[in-house]
Amino acid sequence: MLYLKPNIYDGKVWKTFPFDGSTFFTSETATTHLGLLFNLDWFQPFTYTQHSTGAIYASVCNLPRSERNKPENTIYLGFLPGPKEVGLERINHYLAPIVDELLDLWKGWRVPKTYQCPDGLDIKVALIVGSSDIPAIRKLFGHGSAVMKCHRCEKRSIYSEEYKKTHYGGDHTYEISTAESHRKHAHEWL
Repeated sequence: MLYLKPNIYDGKVWKTFPFDGSTFFTSETATTHLGLLFNLDWFQPFTYTQHSTGAIYASVCNLPRSERNKPENTIYLGFLPGPKEVGLERINHYLAPIVDELLDLWKGWRVPKTYQCPDGLDIKVALIVGSSDIPAIRKLFGHGSAVMKCHRCEKRSIYSEEYKKTHYGGDHTYEISTAESHRKHAHEWL
């Protein structure tokens, strides 16, 4: 049976995200361990022209739902200038510096003195969910392309000389995608 979760706090990831032999999100770390929702969205900035610009941004999941996606609480990570949507290979060049920053934030960052924290505050950030339409998610997380439609397996299309087109048929075995296979492909790209 499918159970709908009204909020991210009710989900398995929030309750079990691993960190140093414990869980990342606890009541004690609510203000220091931040969970980010990652998003890519394309929009038309101009009227009467075909021009797609992409925005890469994050929302802080620790905030209440009513506050999470307000413009003042949105972290803009980058813009993809267009005039067309960036292809699967080129998007990696835009994502690389964002990933580097996220890795640094995962290791920890010292927030300087603020009004509420006169001694500063050590925070850690984890990217816990992607929330975009299917083509954007596939581009962001490497889950598909013109030759690889399924995000759950490694099956790729085959070119048929007989029909002069690609297809996904054949009696090849289906290899399940894993976190390790995604890491391997990412390292190969680097």
